[in-house]
Amino acid sequence: MANSLELIFAEFGRPQPDVQKFLRWFPGATARVITESDIAFDGPRAGWRLNDYWKARGLWETKAEVAIAFDADMEIVSQDVQTLPILAQRFGLCLPANPRWLVSVDARIGADGDAEIDESGGTGFAMNCSPIAFCRGANFVVVEVVEQCWRILRAHPIRGPLAWWRAAWQARFCPCILPPQWCVCQEHIGIGNEIILHVGHEKVKEFYGTQMCIPRD
Repeated sequence: MANSLELIFAEFGRPQPDVQKFLRWFPGATARVITESDIAFDGPRAGWRLNDYWKARGLWETKAEVAIAFDADMEIVSQDVQTLPILAQRFGLCLPANPRWLVSVDARIGADGDAEIDESGGTGFAMNCSPIAFCRGANFVVVEVVEQCWRILRAHPIRGPLAWWRAAWQARFCPCILPPQWCVCQEHIGIGNEIILHVGHEKVKEFYGTQMCIPRD
């Protein structure tokens, strides 16, 4: 595990995250909870926009060797989560698979999408936005991707997954795409070997029930 590790949460208009629930999986880690912003976004999705923006900016601002941005509505259910800093140190930047798979589908279906598609035609692998693991010292390109992401989100608020794709596309760098077990959405229910559940999806919470809180060896 990293010599220094910071967990980052950006929550706007939602209850404060139970930080200790996450920290117990990462002994020695610190946490930063971002609830105030020096910029503002308009519209009914302002809170989501701030969340995406500050997760990316929080990663970029970290002084830790490795930083992991989490949404508060995630539930860790496996000790395998402790390999995430190792993956970040190896690859520099890790994001989970998006159940919409294609960037074009995520842009078309997801809220805060737009019609801007690059030369790939949106055929790249769509990413999700929790957890996101970053190791600044892995290589210089990942720093460019993270910085470019929050700058995109500040200038032109869009879905977080689209911003991450565009930042990666511009930098010509593909992050390590984590399998669906790292962000189990309703499309992945029952996949097996679950590591993190997205219990903000009601169907996920209902399916796993009380078992989701039981760590597995």
